This record gives sequence, C-alpha cells and structure tokens, in this order.
Amino acid sequence: MDIYLFVIIALLLLAISNIWVGVANDATNFLGPAVGSKAAPFKTVLIVAAIGIIVGVTFSSGMMEVARKGIVHPEMFHFQEIIIIFLAYAIGDLILLDLFNTFGLPTSTTLSLIFGLVGGGTVVSLLKISEMGGNVADLDQYINTAKVLTFATAIVLSIVLSFLFGAIIQYLSRLLFTFDYAARFKRWGGIWCSLAITLILYFILMKGVNGASFISAEWANIIKNYTSEIMLASFVFWSVVLHLVINFTKINVLKGIVLMGTFSLAMSFAANDLVNFLGAPLAAISAYATAGASATPFEITMAPLNDPYKANTLVLLAAGFLMVVILYLSKKSRTVTKTSVGLGSQEEEVERFQSFAISRGLVRSVITFFDGVQKITPEPVKRFVSSRFDKSKMPSWDNDKVPPPAFDLIRASINLVVAAALISFGTSLKLPLSTTYVTFIVAMATAFSDRAWGRDTAVYRVSGVLTVIGGWFVTAFMASLIVGTIAFIIWHFSFAGMAAMIALAMFLVFRSTLTHRKREREFEEKEKLTLKHHVSKDELFDNIVEGVSKHIHAISNLISNCSDGIIRGDLKFLRTTKQESKLLPKNSDTIISYVAKSIKKFNELEISRAHSFTDLIGYLNVLSSLGRRLSIQTFDYFDNNHMLLTSEQLDEIGEVSSMACSNLSSLANCVMDREYFNEFIDARFEAMKDVMDKYKTNQARRMIAQKSSSWQNLLYLSFMDYCERLVLNSMKCGQAMKKFFAK
Repeated sequence: MDIYLFVIIALLLLAISNIWVGVANDATNFLGPAVGSKAAPFKTVLIVAAIGIIVGVTFSSGMMEVARKGIVHPEMFHFQEIIIIFLAYAIGDLILLDLFNTFGLPTSTTLSLIFGLVGGGTVVSLLKISEMGGNVADLDQYINTAKVLTFATAIVLSIVLSFLFGAIIQYLSRLLFTFDYAARFKRWGGIWCSLAITLILYFILMKGVNGASFISAEWANIIKNYTSEIMLASFVFWSVVLHLVINFTKINVLKGIVLMGTFSLAMSFAANDLVNFLGAPLAAISAYATAGASATPFEITMAPLNDPYKANTLVLLAAGFLMVVILYLSKKSRTVTKTSVGLGSQEEEVERFQSFAISRGLVRSVITFFDGVQKITPEPVKRFVSSRFDKSKMPSWDNDKVPPPAFDLIRASINLVVAAALISFGTSLKLPLSTTYVTFIVAMATAFSDRAWGRDTAVYRVSGVLTVIGGWFVTAFMASLIVGTIAFIIWHFSFAGMAAMIALAMFLVFRSTLTHRKREREFEEKEKLTLKHHVSKDELFDNIVEGVSKHIHAISNLISNCSDGIIRGDLKFLRTTKQESKLLPKNSDTIISYVAKSIKKFNELEISRAHSFTDLIGYLNVLSSLGRRLSIQTFDYFDNNHMLLTSEQLDEIGEVSSMACSNLSSLANCVMDREYFNEFIDARFEAMKDVMDKYKTNQARRMIAQKSSSWQNLLYLSFMDYCERLVLNSMKCGQAMKKFFAK
C-alpha cells in the first residue's frame, strides 16, 4: 500500500494542474459579459469573480458524489482498479482541457469529467470482465449508462433552449430599450433590474442550498419551503428601491446587475465544477483510506464510496483560493474569454476564425429566410423595428486610445440573467446542465438577435460558434478515448505506465504553453493595429510602412525558397513553402485593414492623395495572389514527379531568383527607411529584365531544339514570369506610398 501513497500525491498534484487549466477554460462563463460590456475595470471584475468563487466552493460539497459513484459503480471495483480509473481521468483531463485552452476554445469541464470517467471506467471494466471470463453484456453492472444518456440528452436540449430563449428575450429587450436606452430605462429600468436581481437570487439559492457545506438541513428546508415568498418579496422591494435610484441618482444600476450576475455565475462555476477537479482525487483518498483500514486491501471492493460524502470546508476553501490565484495569473483564461467576447462583439474585430463551407451555407440560408420575411412584413412594422435597432444612436466613445465595449450593458445583463434562469430551471429539474454550454450559447443568441453579426462578420462568427459547439462533441469523444487509452496503458504497465503518462502530460502542457504564447503574440500584433480605437493615425501610418516592408521581404523569401526547392528537387521543402505561402493573403489583409482604418482618419489635405492608398490595396492583393500561385505551381510540379530541370535552366533560375530577391530586399529596406526609391531601384529592375530577356531567348532555342519537355518549359517560363511580376508589383507598392508620403 505504501507505494500507492505516491499515486495519491500524484493525483493531488494533477488536481492542482487541472484546477489551473479548468479555471482558464471556464473563466469565459463568468468574465465574458462584464469584460465585454466594460461594466467595471478588469481588476474589479476579477475581484467580484474571486469572491463568487470563494463562496461557490463551499456550495460544492454535495456535488462530489458525481465522481465517486455517479458514473461508475464503485462496488464492482477493487482498490487498484478504481485508482487506475481516477488517475487516468486526471491525466487525460489535464491534456484535453489544456489543448482547448491553447486554441481559445471554451469547452465543458463537466463533459470532460463525465465522459473521461466513462472512457476509463469502460476500459478497466472490459479488461476486468475479460480476465474473469465474463460477457461484455455485463458492462451495465459497472457503468451507470442511464446517467450518461441523460447527460447527453441534456447537452442537446441546453443548446437549443439557450439559443431560443437568449435570442427571443434579447430581441424583445432591444425593442423595449433600443440602443439609446437612457430615457426608457428611467421608466422601465426599476422593474427590469428588480426582475434580474430576483432571478439571480433564485439562481444563487437553487445552486447553493443543496450542496452548501455550512448550511444545516433545517435551514436548507426553510429556504426551499419559502422560496416563492422570498422571490416575491425580493421583486417588490427591489422594484421600488431601484426605480428611486435610477430616477433620482446618477448610479449606473446596470453595472451593478452585471457585477452581481458575474458573482453568481462565478459562484456556480466553483460550486458545479470544483467536483471536476477535486472529485477524483478526494474519491481516491477515500478509497485509499478504505483499503488501508482492511487486512486485505487489494481484495475488498470500493462499495464504501457509495456512502454519503461531505467534503471538508477548509479543503474546499483552499481550492477556492487556488482558483482565485489562477484566475489572476492565467493568460489562457484571457484567451478563452476573448473568443467568447469577440464572437459576440457589436464592433468590428480581428476575427479569430476562418470561414468554411457549412458556415457560409448556413449564413446564406439565414439571409434568404430573413429576406423572405422582409418581403411580407408591412412597411410600418419594418420602420418601427429599424428604429429600435438604430445603432447610430449608440453612445459615442471619444477616447481614441480605448476601445469601446464589445456590447452594451443591456445585452450583458441579459446574458447573465437568462443564463442564470436557465441553469436554475435545469437544476430544479435535476438536469446535469453545463454552465459553459448555457452561458456561451446565450451570449451567441443575444449577439445574433442584436444584429451584431453583420454581412461582413457573420460567416466568420458562425464559423467560430460552430467550431466551439463541434469542440463540445469532440470533447466527449476525445475524453473517452484519451482516458481509456491511458487506463489501458496503466493496467498493463502498472507504475511504469503511470510515470510515463504523467511525464507525457507535463510535456504536452509545456509544448502547448509555447504554442499559446506564439499564437497570442501574432493575434495581439494584428489586434492592436487593426482596431480603430487602439491607435492614432500616425501610428497606423507607421505600421502600414512596416507591414509593406515585411510583406515585400516575405515575397523575397518565397521566391528564394521556390528557387532552392526547384534546384534541389526537394518536395518536402516545397511543401513547407506552400504551407507558409498561406500567410501571404492574411498579411496583406492585415495591411489593408490598416489602410482602411487610416483612410477614415484622413483630413482634407490627405483626401486628395487617398487614391495612392487605394492603389496600394490592389497591389498588395496581386502580390499575395502571385506568391501563392508560384508556391502551388512549384510544389505541384514535383508532387507529380516531373523531371528535374536541365542544368542550364537551373543555373538561369538561380541567377534570376538572386537578382529578384536582391531587388525586393533593397526595395523593402527603402520602404522601411521611408526613402521609397533611391536611384538604383529602377536601374536594377531594368538590369534584371535584360538578363531575363536573354534567358527567355535561350529557352526559346531549347524549345525549338526540343532539349526540354513541355512540363519543364512550363515551370521555367512560369517562374520567370512570376519573378518579374512580383518585383514589378512590389515596386508599384513603393510608388503608391511615395505618392502619399512625399511632401
């Protein structure tokens, strides 16, 4: 038994790691509305969430039963078998959640717990049944399949209901308040905010009373028996008080509602999801104590895990304080929150997701549907609705350095109140709803009905939403697969397998941290330069100059790489070059967004030169297209196993490539130094053209003499043509900038 003490210690350390990645993932549940609406400074939001977490962890005691006996039937397992299941889950959960955090995708830690235990429990059960010579049909005796099916059904229901309720309530609320809601809020704000507080209070009571470790059964029954009276009294009291506050003070009540909702959802997160991190380790400790108290520790079953369990409040508080520390320190929690906020933003954002066929088709279908609705809607109704959704009446934000909120306080409060109400309702029906599912889908539904997804952004944001939802279902599959695989390895390799799996998990977390840092650096660079509220006009000009210079350098590197790949006939190298060329359109789009933002800031004197910037957009697009096609054509040539070019062709391609890269590097440096053109640029381009003309004549002679095949001829001439056009369009970029910046 002594060696299993080290396993328990490993489980506790993994639990700490799981808390770290779990808080990072679920932070979007309670931070998103307050962060997106700028209800308070970020530090204040974190403090409110931290208090909610501390309170919430003391409510999580009753939820610990899920890990102990909710998925597997512990009486069917011996000590070492149940330890394998819990350890495999802890390792697999760490790997899976950290992977989602790295790519900024919110997923459900509850889903990971349920299906992780299903995967580990199923594998261990099947291995045990096999050793005993049993039948696979006996698996039902080991796994609580009914509860798993209930949870899977609740997933689909929560997605559908959350979207419907979120969209409908947001639409009706916007019709009532409009975007310019100040005047109307004085009339209806008291009732609205009172209803919100009452629902949040109901949410707190529903989520808290059952699992609180410090509330006696007597008080819990009193609260349950008088819930309706408490809610009615709350609604009447707050309606009167808040109506007076809104009409006779300058206090922004909505900010308080958002912060209160943030507190309640943070509390719910801690109450619900602490079991996902501590449930397995605490159950393992109970199993260790049970086995240690027996004369035959490896022969008794773990039936005592079925007994009622009440976690120690001090242990829960310690976990809560750890959650708070992680919430403040984790950068990945910011990434996941940005995903949720960005997908629901009323403003133009740097989109994190690329469109794909399903999202494009879905957006087209929705547009077609609403175009049909518009045709049959009476004109007075259309005018009325349009007036209620007039975004020009949104409050103005004058500080050019500070971005405006992603959405207003009305939407933020609805996100929180609707999510709280749905989770409360699900709790009352004893449905195992995920806070992640409900809060994320409600946020997306309110963004949809609030017309935050315009024609320019809808396809990207729908892609993001579908990616996140798809990730939820992938979570179930991956959790089962990963945990099941780890359990299989530990079963066969015992302690060596445990050590190897823990080491693998640590390595993958380390690698994902490096990947996350790289991704965030790239995204932040784009984000800080493309949002019009972040940078001044002069800063935009500086970054256009830097962006064009880097883009021309990238074209030079592409030509050099394609030339090297052709000369060496290196298919692997050309494949990498082709993959890297995908960045060219993205880079040019970023520069174009700088240009578009800067044009909006032009003064009267600069407008007369604006056509130079619009010309620049065209040249950048041509460069990206030509560079991408060059890499694809070069790769395809060798991917189809065509012959290497002749030695004369390779020598000529190498020389032209060298001259083109030299021209482009000089040009890029001139742009960066704001010289735009020194006296050598044009002359060097003409010298390159003279050399190319000579080589094209040589190639014509080879073609007449039939010294090279048709495919060789095509690649050679195409490469020459791409080099000339790439250098020429790069020069045009410089000329366009010279026309604008020259005094």
